[in-house]
Amino acid sequence: MAAGHFDRVIFADWSAASSPGPRQPAPDSCWVAWGTVERRPAPRYCRTRAAAEHFIKELAHEAMAAGERCLIGFDFVFGLPWKIGPAGGRPLARLLKARIEDGPDNANNRFAVAAALNADWSPDRPGPFWMCPAAEAGPHLTVKKPGLAGRPHGEYRIVDRRLRAAGKLVQSVWKLGGVGAVGGQSLVGLAAVARLLDDPVLAPRAGVWPFETVWARRLADFTIIEAWPGMVASDGQPYAVKDARQVAALRDHALGLQARGKLRSWLARPVGINRTEERIAMSHEGWIFGA
Repeated sequence: MAAGHFDRVIFADWSAASSPGPRQPAPDSCWVAWGTVERRPAPRYCRTRAAAEHFIKELAHEAMAAGERCLIGFDFVFGLPWKIGPAGGRPLARLLKARIEDGPDNANNRFAVAAALNADWSPDRPGPFWMCPAAEAGPHLTVKKPGLAGRPHGEYRIVDRRLRAAGKLVQSVWKLGGVGAVGGQSLVGLAAVARLLDDPVLAPRAGVWPFETVWARRLADFTIIEAWPGMVASDGQPYAVKDARQVAALRDHALGLQARGKLRSWLARPVGINRTEERIAMSHEGWIFGA
């Protein structure tokens, strides 16, 4: 079997909500789309992150038991901008797993964790994480965006700047809430990734792209990637909820690339980056699928 071939692909739209989603399928909850060459079910609506995590683990276990290779994408940030925090991928995920408390009803402590990380990384001034409810605000975490000038790290990663320059307005990981925000779901989502990586069934065959896979050179049987829905068009999907359309579009695009023998190119070393940028992306910041 070719190293870049995956029998099953899974894409998840995550949520940082603090309570379960409505009983009827709705936006801003978790959605999971999966498929194979032969089968592409409708995306699964999950009212809680715990339900979504359980469903993903079930799919992955099923794939591993069948001897299949599995690609899974999450729509949150896998690494921080250069010169702050731990390396992206597994180290950052494990740090967050140790700090994030995430209950079966979606109750979580993401704002307290963001404030504590701010205090650890920037003790003399608020930030870099920002945007929280007023009740969660304090000397280290603020509702409004703090000044980031003069800090050793930036607001965006290399891949974020690349996409923004191309008109694709990805958000900064530091923004915890609001339209398009990715910070909150990155905190709770990476903790879930760490649990998948530590799962005894998956752990021996799991790897985080591109940190542990050297782009497409050593793709694992269970490869976990950072994805962004804005990379593919979703208007043609037959689902009422935008989140469902987006994960289905990512799934269908990945399966289509594979059918044409081009999936590996979306996981390969990005065209146009220099050696320094590659080193930073692979050691710390990460990358977005297909960027």
